[in-house]
Formats: sequence, structure tokens, C-alpha cells
Amino acid sequence: MNKFYDCIGIFVRESKNRFLCIVRIDEIETEVYVQSSCRLENFIDLRGKKVYLKKIDKPKRVKYTLIAFRFKRNFSLLSPKMANDIFYRYLLTKRSAHYGLRKKILKEYQVEEYKSDFYIPITKTIFEIKAFLSFDSTAIFPTVYSERALIQLNSIERLLKKNYKCYYIVISLNPFQKHLRINTETKFGSKLLELKKTGLIVEFKYVKFNKGFWTLYNC
Repeated sequence: MNKFYDCIGIFVRESKNRFLCIVRIDEIETEVYVQSSCRLENFIDLRGKKVYLKKIDKPKRVKYTLIAFRFKRNFSLLSPKMANDIFYRYLLTKRSAHYGLRKKILKEYQVEEYKSDFYIPITKTIFEIKAFLSFDSTAIFPTVYSERALIQLNSIERLLKKNYKCYYIVISLNPFQKHLRINTETKFGSKLLELKKTGLIVEFKYVKFNKGFWTLYNC
């Protein structure tokens, strides 16, 4: 198997600091970095579960980042940043040909007042990536309120009016997610549907570990 991790431990608990958790590694309780702005306990009880960790290149306070946990016959990612990296690799493959020319892909590029996750200058194409965690049979997005996400949508609306092509890619970290819908009872959900009518392209995907690689699939 193509290893995506450097170490395995047992999850003990989340710390008061939302970006840290405690993992037992070789019987020693160790602080580990959590790449999520939301507390994991809002979505999954990881206590006592086997988790997979990646070494941090230039460690300061902690040596490892929490990456995934074993879920059914696969793995569920716990790192939204990895979802961005997986989508970038997907953009480089033939499977993403429907996005058009992809010769030059810029990461975290400032397009006017908006900072995109990815930008393709030749076609003026913007990608916003949103990874989230849900284990419901039908996932509802978004799961939490985000003022920043609303501000981003307002910026995307202005760019759509200037003839930029914009994709909003929602990625479930659950490898068995098949159904996903927008929570229209929120300001964000209403705004997202409104922008779909004016040109925003919304895609729902999930990520799964398959044949040694993290792969994206359409919901």
C-alpha cells in the first residue's frame, strides 16, 4: 500500500486548543496538530480509535499532524488541507478535462479582492474548495455557520459579473458519501443557490483511498 502516513496511534481526546489533540503513540500521550477550524467531536467520536499521523517538516511545538482514521473498509480523512492537495492532483489528470485548459494552475492566487484556492489565468477560472466531515447517509452542507464563507460568496458574485468562471467544489471526507444536499435554511445555502442561477458551478465530491492513492469521486 502507498503509505500516506508516518505513524499510527490511538486517539485519546481533543485538547482545549481546537487545533490540538492527544494521541497515544507507543504508550506515550503525545500532542498532535489538528488541521481543522472546527472541533472534531462535533462530527465523530474518535476516542480509542486508531488514527494515522504525518510528520511535520519543521516541527515546533508538535511533531505530527492528524491525517485520517480507519473507517469501515477504508479511511476517512481528517485534514481539509489534504483535500485541497488531492483536488490539485486531480486537476492535473485527464479526469478533469471538463474544466478546459489547465496548463497553468495557480495556488492560493489573489483574483482582485478574492483569494482563490486555485486559479487558471488562461480561462479566468476560479476554484473554491470546501472540505467537510459528515457520516450521515445524506450529508447536509454546510454543517456549521461561517461568516467568512458568506463573505467569499459575495466576492465570487462580483467576479461572476465580471465574466470569471467560478467553481465551488464541496468535498466530503467520508469515503462512502453518496448523497449530499445544500442546507437551504441558512443564509449561506440560500446565497449558494442564488449564485448557481447566475453561473456559479457547484460540484459535490467525496475522497476515497483506492489502490494506494486518494481519489476523488462525484456524489
